[in-house]
Amino acid sequence: MRDRPSPAGRYSVRQPILGSHERELSTDEMFAEAQLISAALRSLGVAPPILVGGFAVELYLGGGYTSSDIDMVSSATSAEISEALTPLGYERASDRRHWFNEAKGVLVEFPSSQLEGDETRCRMLGKVKVISVEDLLIDRLRAALSWKDRSSYEQAAALIGRYRAELDFDYCRGRLDAFGEIPMLERLLAALEWKRP
Repeated sequence: MRDRPSPAGRYSVRQPILGSHERELSTDEMFAEAQLISAALRSLGVAPPILVGGFAVELYLGGGYTSSDIDMVSSATSAEISEALTPLGYERASDRRHWFNEAKGVLVEFPSSQLEGDETRCRMLGKVKVISVEDLLIDRLRAALSWKDRSSYEQAAALIGRYRAELDFDYCRGRLDAFGEIPMLERLLAALEWKRP
């Protein structure tokens, strides 16, 4: 499922997987749901899940971009995810990748059991562990390159614009170089007319 822009500060669920159901939730409501999911998994003794993807972008940018779902990386088994999410009103969606809470209009996916990046760089926002800005930037640049996804490129540019002073560009370059994708970062910095930090 791809993220897409929508009006700032709002979240819109409009996915074929949801049938005709449509509901708008604020960023705060979505974040509260991410906190509930994280707490439910932790209560089972599972390591805290890590919020990744478009909703992490939405939180870091504080508006201007909204995500179509909540993506979390977790070491939880399918049975543990079911045990945590079912009491919260979630059902497994027909595509078997997502969990959907129809009453709240929330879609959740656990795309991986392992973070692509450095977990020690993650931040705690409230009670939710969130991918670092650097690893999120790398993820967005790789999505832009692999999928030719303009939205991911724009999100990467926005993350750099907002966090440029604190980003560890050496770390970003090192990770991207390992994938052979460092030119994407350099092109983006050049397009933004910034000197190499």
